[in-house]
Amino acid sequence: AILCVCFAPTAARPGILEIKAYLNGVDTPNMYGATTLMVKIIGSIGAVDAGLDLGKEGLPVHIGSSIASLLGQGGPDNYRSKWRWLRYFNNDKDRRDLITCGASSSVCAAFRALVGDFLFALEEVATWWRNALL
Repeated sequence: AILCVCFAPTAARPGILEIKAYLNGVDTPNMYGATTLMVKIIGSIGAVDAGLDLGKEGLPVHIGSSIASLLGQGGPDNYRSKWRWLRYFNNDKDRRDLITCGASSSVCAAFRALVGDFLFALEEVATWWRNALL
């Protein structure tokens, strides 16, 4: 809880509702930043170690979306470690597509279901579906 209060308050929520809100057009500042990603990873490790019930879907979806968003931005801003070859995806349309793919692939990894990956992306996450995602 201290990590969420001090470093990344946006990491306190499960993340699926925020992902759906972002894909519908609501822009939450620092929702997919590197600090939020690290706090989510460290917090989930600590919560599982403490024996808390986290659910199977919420954390992997937000972590997968954060990784996809960071790749779409060209890498983290810290220490000037931007990757030049990833700057081609630095617009909102491609970032939404990458976040959709990151969320659905994390559901695929959590439940070990390849068809469920596609159906989750089609039904739950993506409000504007592009045929290029197929």
